[in-house]
Amino acid sequence: METRTLLLFDFGGTLNTNGDHWGALFRRRLSPIFPRATVGEIEQAYIQVERSLVSQGLGPETFAETLRQQVVGQFEILGGDQETAEKLARDFYKGVRKRMRSVRLLFTRLVVHHQVGVVSNFYGNLPVVIEEFGLADLVDPVVDSSIVGIRQPNAEIWRHAIELASNAASRTIVVGDSHKNDVAPAAALGCRTIWYRGLEWRPVDSALTASAEVTSLEELEEAIDGMTSPR
Repeated sequence: METRTLLLFDFGGTLNTNGDHWGALFRRRLSPIFPRATVGEIEQAYIQVERSLVSQGLGPETFAETLRQQVVGQFEILGGDQETAEKLARDFYKGVRKRMRSVRLLFTRLVVHHQVGVVSNFYGNLPVVIEEFGLADLVDPVVDSSIVGIRQPNAEIWRHAIELASNAASRTIVVGDSHKNDVAPAAALGCRTIWYRGLEWRPVDSALTASAEVTSLEELEEAIDGMTSPR
């Protein structure tokens, strides 16, 4: 039997938002809450909390708890109050839950003809998060950078996922919101790539390309169909 196409998805900013970088989302929401803070101070709060979570690691925590720690941590650095932080975290999570229901429906269709995996720079709890959103029966492999000890943009994390799936780069399509972390390293391995464009953390070079670019789950499914349908 012919090996099926392997679809590898980045998680944060690709699946749990509509291509929007989480740092950019926090920056946009926190700026009016902390009008006296500079953009640089708000961005640094995000970076500091991210580094802390990666350093300490997470295990049984759900994405709801991960998000709560991210928001509360930034509020503590910027001098905000706990109640507002908790409410904002719940608002963010409500949007993520809605988004992930759509992702699950998409994956349910994709696994009929393809292998589907998830690769992400995460905190050690990505398998728990995959279970939280009802994807465990659809996704294999699940590669968490904190578990395997390889972080994007190192292309070896994508190679590792391909090997776990017993597939080949030439039959792999990588989907991600970051050209630096997802598209470029995957392309270097010989994978085809789909760049999921949304709210950027930093401006990107307009000359950068991918096999396809999308801005919605509908466009993503169409792109995958177009790249995998018999010619």
